[in-house]
Amino acid sequence: SLSTPTFLRNLRTDLQLQNGYAVGANNGNNETIINWNRNTELSWVNTSLAVSSANRGIMRAVSMISSVDGWATGVRITAGFPFLRWNGSAWAFSTLAGACTSQDLYGISMVSSAQGFAVGARYRPACASSGNFRYTILVWNGTAWSLLTPSTSPSIPADATTLQNLNGVHVIDTNGDARADIGFAVGNGGTILRYNGTNWVTYTSSTSSNLNAVYTVSNSEAWAVGAGGLILRWNGSAWSSFTTPASVALNSISMIDTDGDGLANFGVIAGASGNILTYNGTSWTRLTSGSTAYNGAEVFSAKD
Repeated sequence: SLSTPTFLRNLRTDLQLQNGYAVGANNGNNETIINWNRNTELSWVNTSLAVSSANRGIMRAVSMISSVDGWATGVRITAGFPFLRWNGSAWAFSTLAGACTSQDLYGISMVSSAQGFAVGARYRPACASSGNFRYTILVWNGTAWSLLTPSTSPSIPADATTLQNLNGVHVIDTNGDARADIGFAVGNGGTILRYNGTNWVTYTSSTSSNLNAVYTVSNSEAWAVGAGGLILRWNGSAWSSFTTPASVALNSISMIDTDGDGLANFGVIAGASGNILTYNGTSWTRLTSGSTAYNGAEVFSAKD
């Protein structure tokens, strides 16, 4: 039921056609959150949350599980990693202590009320001023958020001097157990990590350019976008470049498989300089909408 939802993420497009959220920079002591009006489907409604001056900051990412559960996160504050959670009627603010300076979170992907992941800027363990870097990946276990390490479960790749920031993450549940069994995180320098249902592991990338966002369609397909109009497609075994009509930074991607064959037949990419790209199942077409830099996109259906 919608009051206690457990479902595959792609069912979101069937359940939530008239409900959506966007987050951004704080307005004074208010965390900026707006909601697409599900009753009239005609306007965005301000649902901003007032917080203390010490807790205010920029929310960079949001992931909704259903109309009664969702999360947002963003720039690190003094108290640690910031999180907002929606319970169907109100947003609540919380933090996870232990974030280093500039250890901001850039992406979040919730699978169910029992699991989700957030990713962000690389850091040095114990907030040291020198030494190897570690990936920032946090996991929600249904009760609390925790920061993953190479020795936790799930685990992440070993610390190294070459590790980069992670800018986006998307994981999915393909067998209905409310836990992710496949997904990807992407970042600077062409970094790609894969979640195999147990751990996060390094995955071979086909680029050294920065990657900004990723969308996992199924066990057979995923997409990533990044700098200079870059589009990558994963075919179930390897990532490769896909023909792109854009030459500017692409910041967000959302795909939909409407016939259940595991391959997307519609999608939208949002990017810099007013660039919006649409996918028809075969190729991407470039649209333009002014000169605004678009940072987010979400597809609910081939028409919405």
